[in-house]
Amino acid sequence: TSTTTTTTATDTDALLTVDMVQEVCAWFVHVLVHAKHRGAVDFVHAGLTQVCARLWTYTRVPALASLPTTWLQSTLQRLQQMSAEDSDSITRRSAGLPALLQAILATEPAASATAHLATTFETLLQLASQDEASEHNNNTDAATATAT
Repeated sequence: TSTTTTTTATDTDALLTVDMVQEVCAWFVHVLVHAKHRGAVDFVHAGLTQVCARLWTYTRVPALASLPTTWLQSTLQRLQQMSAEDSDSITRRSAGLPALLQAILATEPAASATAHLATTFETLLQLASQDEASEHNNNTDAATATAT
């Protein structure tokens, strides 16, 4: 058995290579990050949910088992970046971002669920607080400008 990423997990009779799985998973994430059509989001969400459920427990190939965590971290970073760049609702940019988070968090094994869920909620609450503070400042500025 070879150790390169183009080989199968640990057995030579596996149907898919690690690279193939990573490519398919990257497609799921890409569609959910960029999709605006609800039908596409629902379809891809269902598939990613099944994939995440399998990957979380796939310990034979750590590179695959760590994919949901990697996606979660990059999605939270993307949300923080989007929030900093634009005061509009970040979920308007992609209908699939909530579905992406849900697919990852809902399938996480119970033993580790609290760590990722807590981190995700902390980040989302922080973003909501920033948006609320920004909106309050904008409303105050508009009221001041109108009064003068």
